[in-house]
Amino acid sequence: MAVLELFTKEEELKEKPVSERVYLGSTVLLHNARWFIRVRWIVVTIFVLTGLAGNLASGVLTRLGIVPPLKWPWILSAVLILTNIFFSMHVQRLNVDSRRGVEVNIWLQIITDLTVITVMVHMIGSTGTFIAFIYIFHIALACIFFRPFGSLVVTLIASGMYTADVIMEITGLLPPRSIIAGNLIIGREVSFIALINAVTAVFIWFIAWYLVSNLSRAVRKQDKKLSDANKKLLKANREKTMQVLVTTHELKSPFSDIETLIMVLKFKYWRSEERRVGKECRSRWSPYH
Repeated sequence: MAVLELFTKEEELKEKPVSERVYLGSTVLLHNARWFIRVRWIVVTIFVLTGLAGNLASGVLTRLGIVPPLKWPWILSAVLILTNIFFSMHVQRLNVDSRRGVEVNIWLQIITDLTVITVMVHMIGSTGTFIAFIYIFHIALACIFFRPFGSLVVTLIASGMYTADVIMEITGLLPPRSIIAGNLIIGREVSFIALINAVTAVFIWFIAWYLVSNLSRAVRKQDKKLSDANKKLLKANREKTMQVLVTTHELKSPFSDIETLIMVLKFKYWRSEERRVGKECRSRWSPYH
């Protein structure tokens, strides 16, 4: 007879704790790579609309105190279109078994996005506007997609790109730009304030990385525990079903034997007794008796 196996509290306590290195599944990573590509088409659309607004409504933007974006939205949209076509062709060749290829695809997409974001931040205003905080979106996504070390690498890359842009603007290697008219005052005090703003932004990014990475790791660990518990419940349910089937079969077999014996007894003895009683009744009530 099959035995239903359940997990006792002692056995649960002996189980190994959930590993700290909890990864996202290959299916989820592949879905995230494709999701990145779809979102990038939306960003391309925004750049195209920005370029159209800069070229078709430059007078209106100038009156509003905004420098019309004429060329850079078109250049960035062209770069994103070409890279998105490449990423789409690459991801079509991947499947859930090629985890390394999916991770490489996501890393290439993130580095491309950070480069495009750095150019956009420089053109809009690296320290004179709040556009630099757009890096936080990729830092948060990296915390979700990767382990803390991987997301830390993304944060370091974003911080390095942004800091390099600010330093090159302060030292004169890059001409400072801003989408806000009259926001290009250059001087020692202004440069110091710009550097302080950049350092503050990077400090906030690292705080965001620490919080989101820890939350993401806790969520992944909890998801792993729930997944393991679900597997145990499914296993116990299958064993319970097998136990019910085996028990039903073992109970059905003797009842079938009993039913067969009853039929045999009924045929051999009850029919004989009925014939004997019938003969006695007929002989008793016979007119020739």
